[in-house]
Amino acid sequence: MGTSGDHHCLRCMVTFFNAITFFGGAFITAWGIYLIVEAGRSAGSLPMTYPALITTFGILIFIAAFLGCFGSLKNSVCLLTVSCVIISILMVCEIVIATLIFVYQGTFVTVIGEALKYEIQNPQNATIDRESIYNLQKNVKGPKYI
Repeated sequence: MGTSGDHHCLRCMVTFFNAITFFGGAFITAWGIYLIVEAGRSAGSLPMTYPALITTFGILIFIAAFLGCFGSLKNSVCLLTVSCVIISILMVCEIVIATLIFVYQGTFVTVIGEALKYEIQNPQNATIDRESIYNLQKNVKGPKYI
């Protein structure tokens, strides 16, 4: 009794939302690649870890959305299952990262401050060269107070 129309509507909605997520994943991937290029230009003063993580998450979202969109168009259970597994892995990673940020939010600034203090006080053991530290001091602007 009218179930084929319901399936068609559901299929169109899944395809539409996966297409939107596909473009979102492409945008996140492009942004991550831009951050990697900018980190490379800064002469080693910025770590590549976070831009690489952003790019990786963008690529995974991109792939999951593509598989979900194509799987819903072709009624492929295999593609939809792989898409669901990738999305589940991403959700677990996001929950872990959010928990770590919440637990260690107070120590983040002190850890970064101590690392930079060590780099400045011990130039012979420094992993960042002096030019990068001078570049950070010269170009990084603080918050604007109104």
